[in-house]
Amino acid sequence: MMDEPWWEGRVASDVHCTLREKELKLPTFRAHSPLLKSRRFFVDILTLLSSHCQLCPAARHLAVYLLDHFMDRYNVTTSKQLYTVAVSCLLLANSSASKTRALCQVVVTHRVGCCKACREGSNPGLLRRG
Repeated sequence: MMDEPWWEGRVASDVHCTLREKELKLPTFRAHSPLLKSRRFFVDILTLLSSHCQLCPAARHLAVYLLDHFMDRYNVTTSKQLYTVAVSCLLLANSSASKTRALCQVVVTHRVGCCKACREGSNPGLLRRG
């Protein structure tokens, strides 16, 4: 059992199957938004804001994911409303990433391991206090 690589073992296969099942339960993206043409602009805004605030890539990806699904489900008709939604998605995503980072710090305390972003000490805060 110890001779085989970890990625070929039963545990890896079980984890993959579980994650795949969860992925299939996620809502599908249908691209029905009337402002779908503006998506690129709002993704660029989220990218700039997350880079400026030094957010982790996971927060940026989650913010875009949330924006896509919000645009798909709700009929937002003005760019001004969508701008507010985009910033809100970034705040929610950052909050989630902050909780994940806190969990990683607990894991580090117990010397089990940590994700790369946490080891590098990336700043999870969207608003800096100076």
